Amino acid sequence: MLADPTMWKMRSQCWPRVADRVLRGPSSIYKDSCRTRQLPDWLLRRRGKKPVRATRILSGSGPRVILYGEVLEDWIASDASQAAVKRVGYVPIWEPGSKGDFMNDTERYEFDRQGYIVIEDLLDPGTVSSLSKAVDELEAHALANLEKPPRKASPWGPDYHRNPERGYHVDGSNAEGRTVIIEDFWNADERFDVLVNDSRTMAYIGGIVQGRSTINNSEIRIRYRGNLSGLHGGMRPENQKYRYGFNANGIDCMMVRMVYFIHDVSRDHGAFCVVPGSHKTNLPCPYDGNPDEEPGVVALEVKAGDAILFTENLRHGGVTNRSDQVRKTIHVGYGPYWMLSQNQATMDELPYVTEATFARRDDDRRALFTPWHRPRGWTRSSKA
Repeated sequence: MLADPTMWKMRSQCWPRVADRVLRGPSSIYKDSCRTRQLPDWLLRRRGKKPVRATRILSGSGPRVILYGEVLEDWIASDASQAAVKRVGYVPIWEPGSKGDFMNDTERYEFDRQGYIVIEDLLDPGTVSSLSKAVDELEAHALANLEKPPRKASPWGPDYHRNPERGYHVDGSNAEGRTVIIEDFWNADERFDVLVNDSRTMAYIGGIVQGRSTINNSEIRIRYRGNLSGLHGGMRPENQKYRYGFNANGIDCMMVRMVYFIHDVSRDHGAFCVVPGSHKTNLPCPYDGNPDEEPGVVALEVKAGDAILFTENLRHGGVTNRSDQVRKTIHVGYGPYWMLSQNQATMDELPYVTEATFARRDDDRRALFTPWHRPRGWTRSSKA
């Protein structure tokens, strides 16, 4: 079960210089070599044997402590010295379980070993049906507006159409062998909101992205007959932006993606493919990126409602769609709260969220689209 999905920030000078610590079991003391501090009784009663994570971070105004997964209102009310505590965002804490309660031990091992896992039946049939209709309608709208102004030049080269009516970016073509990519689809249809802060998805993300995570990528990929998606990812010595790591707190991903499937996909339909274990390679790949020919490529066949979770540092792509079925998938990317948009149209910019989209969301959903950001020219003295 999910502890209360609220994150609070407390200004404090007395907590030790540590990274993430996890308090578990009957222990009521937070310890390290510098400081021992008693947790309040009410927090211990509520926590029981559930994990509570405490993190100390540094900021321009001095040390701050974050407690994840518990409501601190009672503590604030009973202790005037904690009046500086205030709500700032959303970080869930989950208990171990299976299929959506948390990444269990087997899933965690396989994700670390291979760089991905397939999650069966992550979406129920009703959600699949609703999302499928939303994707079909958005595809038709995007194709009708693909070549129209206004335009948005991507830092990576492609020239996107930014739709002023529905707030998405689109690039590509529906010709044979081509693909259409629709980004920022959240703005276009509120039926996609079911994927924002979805408890089953966030259970997995919380186990592989350390600290507060945000959504940094949103793509609908529509692949027509004859299209393949070239392999990319894997070790890039010159660019560690999406690196995969492991430390005392477990798996530490800089970016992961959840791919949701709204129809069955076989190899002939252009299956998503991976090179298992390539997220841990140390040398540049010597192959040309053709997913139909590269050694070690595995095409992942899935059913409607399944999902694939993978680290962006894994070498991945899509084999050729040799069928008449148009392959449609929904991609949502996550990473640490300081990472900005990783959509191609808005690469390393603030997420593109329209006022209408922001207004219809609650605080927890808004926080997933609110990365930490310091404007150009920021200094500690400016307190920007």
